[in-house]
Amino acid sequence: MSLGSEKFLKILRIELEDLQAHLEALEKQTDDAMRRGLATEHVVRENCALYENEKCSVRRFINELKTFDAAGYDSPAVLAEAVKKRFAEVQRACDYAGASCVFAERKICKVLRYVTA
Repeated sequence: MSLGSEKFLKILRIELEDLQAHLEALEKQTDDAMRRGLATEHVVRENCALYENEKCSVRRFINELKTFDAAGYDSPAVLAEAVKKRFAEVQRACDYAGASCVFAERKICKVLRYVTA
């Protein structure tokens, strides 16, 4: 078992939870902008729908991490590639916004750099 792979999964979960919190904060900022008259209701509804889609995808990605067994991977890099592939499959199957995979891949790369440094 690769100890680095186990760390990778744990830290990635934390990073994805952080991403989810960031999306929630963006949603609140968007609502606040509408209340202050800085954005139209139409724009706010579109943005909030996108944030909701992205939050849903991140929740799903977090749940998908539970399906990975770190012991089955030779290294964190191999595990990271498997996670990226699975997230892309989920994104396509569920028709989540493409940005959700981009955000997740950034987190994956960040965590991989950290655990392999």
